[in-house]
Amino acid sequence: HPNFLNILKQHIHLILEYNQHKKLAISFDIDGTLYKYGVYDPMSQAEYIKSVYDFFQYCKTLPVSLFIITARPNFPQNVKSTNASLSKHNLQGTEHYFLHPGENQIIGKQNIRKRLTDQGYEFVMSIGDNICDVGKFGGQGFLVHQPKQDPSYISFEIV
Repeated sequence: HPNFLNILKQHIHLILEYNQHKKLAISFDIDGTLYKYGVYDPMSQAEYIKSVYDFFQYCKTLPVSLFIITARPNFPQNVKSTNASLSKHNLQGTEHYFLHPGENQIIGKQNIRKRLTDQGYEFVMSIGDNICDVGKFGGQGFLVHQPKQDPSYISFEIV
């Protein structure tokens, strides 16, 4: 979705122009955001949400920290396999955060963003497919929509 990629690029450049001396950060979700819905470890680039993947790659060239905050459970084997998948697909963030099993996703992800904010990071954008991926301490929210009945159709919403 090239238009969404252009919107994201324009947005980050406006932010960078006015916030040159801050520790800026963007949070990304994995499932339904970087990877298409239902894909745990992509077999090909066709299983990426291309505009979000491309934006992540683009942001790696900018003075901004990229945090992956996922609701995938914080079990050692799951963390290891998820990090291996992210590495294999060139999606290494500044840090990766996982939720504890049964943890409320909205509160859990908000608390991670708050801890990072308390460490001096300023989140300017959050990108995900659920309301828990955006919101308090997340900056401007961008929601990715991929209907289960038609996974080839992807839309985006600014919240």
